[in-house]
Amino acid sequence: DVSVQAAILNLLADLQSKEDVSYIFISHDLGVVRYLSDKIAVLYLGRIMEIGPSEKVFSGPHHPYTEALLSAVPKLDHTEMSRIRLDGEIPSATHPP
Repeated sequence: DVSVQAAILNLLADLQSKEDVSYIFISHDLGVVRYLSDKIAVLYLGRIMEIGPSEKVFSGPHHPYTEALLSAVPKLDHTEMSRIRLDGEIPSATHPP
């Protein structure tokens, strides 16, 4: 439920600011990640592909996987952005390309 998710995220954000705590937040939902995170690391097959301040990662992705993730984030202004789809077989994490 979206309202429960929003309440939990607001609670986490309040605790973060009041108690001066940090979180390691793992998610594919970049909208949520952007809301809660000051710094973002994008991982692919367990390896960091891109790391930096939240606004830098969102404003100028460099790695193709980051670009594909960002293309899947819904836009509030309803502008249509072409979604990047990664083709091919999912590589093995034990034998990465």
